[in-house]
Amino acid sequence: MSVTRLTKLGIALLLVILLVIGTLMLAAHLNRSSWWHIRNVSASPSGTVLIAKLTFGTPKVDGRFCEQVTDTVVEESPSRVIVGIHVTNTCAPFLPWENVNSADIAYPFHVSLHLQSPLGERLVVDKESGRHISIMEP
Repeated sequence: MSVTRLTKLGIALLLVILLVIGTLMLAAHLNRSSWWHIRNVSASPSGTVLIAKLTFGTPKVDGRFCEQVTDTVVEESPSRVIVGIHVTNTCAPFLPWENVNSADIAYPFHVSLHLQSPLGERLVVDKESGRHISIMEP
């Protein structure tokens, strides 16, 4: 084989390796972050704050949860309020096929969602599923 042919094979192999690494990194990133499915909320007495109770896994040794709220969305209309909570799992495995041991214990985590105007009779809808969210008594 000539030097030119070996160089071309080396470059092709390097490109394939970089493509595989890039694909794995993208897959790992996609598995870490998602919109949380909100099952129910409670409203503040004034009706301007909705409180969603999420359940996260066991906290790390330093007391922080693996799950972190990275964004919230509140979209209001005269007939409904759409809410969403974006959660990132910082303990998710790097490779999508790796297993993570999760404890059977769930810890409550409360997220406040602020409204522009009181909830009143409007429906509350989950951004992720599009389903109606129950309003619990505080």
